[in-house]
Amino acid sequence: MMEFETLPKNIISEQLVQTSKSLQSFRDKSLFTDVILCAGDEELPCHKAVLAASSAYFLAMFSSPYREQQTSRVKLDYISPWALRRLLDFAYLGCLEITETTVQDVFLAASLLDYPIAVKYCVDFMKNHLDVTNCLGIEALAEMHNLTDLAQSSHKLAVENFSSLLMESNEWTNLPISTVISYVSSDNLDVPSEQFVWDACINWVDQFSETRIAYLPQLLSHIRLKYLEKEMLEIQLQENPLIIECRSAQNIIKHFLHNVYNKDDNTSMFINNLPPRPATLKRPTLVVLGGLNTCILNCMQSFSPSRTVWQTCPSMPVDSLAWFSVIVVANTLFVIGGIKAGALMDTVYAYSPTRSTWSQRKCMPQARARHSTVSVGSRYIFVFGGVTMSVNSSHNQHSSNRVIPNHSREISSLSNGRNHNSSQLSVFNLNLSANDSDIPTINFEKSIIRYDICNDTWLNVGETDNPRLESHVVLVSESNDNTNFSRQSSDGFHEMDSEQNSLPSDLPDTTSVSENNITTNNSNGDTNLINKTRRRNNSMNVNLDRVFVEIGGITESQPQGTDQVAFYRLRPDYTVVCAADYIKLPQQVRYVNCCVHQVS
Repeated sequence: MMEFETLPKNIISEQLVQTSKSLQSFRDKSLFTDVILCAGDEELPCHKAVLAASSAYFLAMFSSPYREQQTSRVKLDYISPWALRRLLDFAYLGCLEITETTVQDVFLAASLLDYPIAVKYCVDFMKNHLDVTNCLGIEALAEMHNLTDLAQSSHKLAVENFSSLLMESNEWTNLPISTVISYVSSDNLDVPSEQFVWDACINWVDQFSETRIAYLPQLLSHIRLKYLEKEMLEIQLQENPLIIECRSAQNIIKHFLHNVYNKDDNTSMFINNLPPRPATLKRPTLVVLGGLNTCILNCMQSFSPSRTVWQTCPSMPVDSLAWFSVIVVANTLFVIGGIKAGALMDTVYAYSPTRSTWSQRKCMPQARARHSTVSVGSRYIFVFGGVTMSVNSSHNQHSSNRVIPNHSREISSLSNGRNHNSSQLSVFNLNLSANDSDIPTINFEKSIIRYDICNDTWLNVGETDNPRLESHVVLVSESNDNTNFSRQSSDGFHEMDSEQNSLPSDLPDTTSVSENNITTNNSNGDTNLINKTRRRNNSMNVNLDRVFVEIGGITESQPQGTDQVAFYRLRPDYTVVCAADYIKLPQQVRYVNCCVHQVS
């Protein structure tokens, strides 16, 4: 009996690679080929032996007594030429080239031609590259081919990112009604409000309204109407052409409005009694807006601490905006003022997280930037400091009327996407005239203005004696019951702040203060430092319930940062009075953040 020596695995592998490369070379040169595969307008010469060895589909075809066994041409319908070339490379060389945009075509071709290894690779690739732009299409593909795990993974991702999916994907309006219902009926649908579900259903019907309008009543049964705004539903009844055309949809909404808002108990036949979707319940959310990278950004992202995920939000409606202020009031985010392309802006933009839309509000009375904003309650926004521009500074009643020196660097560099540490302002887009009195001047703004969110109006409500840029303002001692913040000390004196000399009353009458710590200064002499001891004059005897505190920033006298902490009294009529008192910090600071800890 003859004995054969077993070759090392590396030699066998080397031989297989050489054979594969030779066969691929023969295919490229059409040498020894005996069949031509036709896909679309392309003809690809191949070897039957290689095809039969790599695919059960071709093995059955070339082994059968039918015409394909004898023919030298095989037409392959429903397969793209590009996908067929990739599969032939896989059959000859064992390598498969796919991308996120081509994997579904290759998967379909591999499934049809029975290449199970290629199918598995495509499935793994799709599962590892799922995102909101492709999950709906992959889910439909997986369900069609009974790929349960892939379908479940796709559906889960879509449910958990539904609001982002609606903004970034164009696949939603192409789904069948059964898939649409599987989403809008889900309790776990990730939407900031039920309005998103309404909009998704209306957009789906509107895509092919002639055939889909019949599904509108069925979709309404899965929308939780009682968590939509009454005014919105009334407008839809009057103005939405889909609702007007569909009588059944009209009746559902009319009966809902009549029965629910008239407190009729017989509503079960018209609406479901499902609770709100958990995602629509208000939860704290961190929002990141704008910033500087290689350029000035206008993007916005939100982070949910409960889900520990980042989500993309609609970008700001204006690009290249810098030195603006951001504040959240009544669950609405406001972007106020700023600088764009070297020009001061007076614009006010509002973002509604429940609708995921931006809107423009009434502009400020005067363009300003590098200012500070603070809210009071759920109605008012106060704007402090910043820079403004005036053509004739002698007639500007609310500005410091001085040109900021050397204002030719920072904002111009910022507009070019470069960071700059200078305390100086930049060049604005100025059109200088021959008359010196018409030369624009850049001013430290003294006026304090108030925005009324409900009435969309601005009002001048006060002035500051020492205007700042880039400061931080907080509201302290906010009280809804007009609490008297007077406190009697051990020596019988009441610690209170006068209207013109308001100073926080959180320190006793006698407090030891080191030389390099807090000192106080009062232009009227009511507060002073004697032998390293701070004493408060007992003549301050006026009730105070709300105080603004301004800290940090730069002033004309301290361009590198200020050490003065200023105080302002908020009157009952929501006007602001600047206090003469201030506290000095241990050192000058420019960019600073602070917060208030209210003791209940």
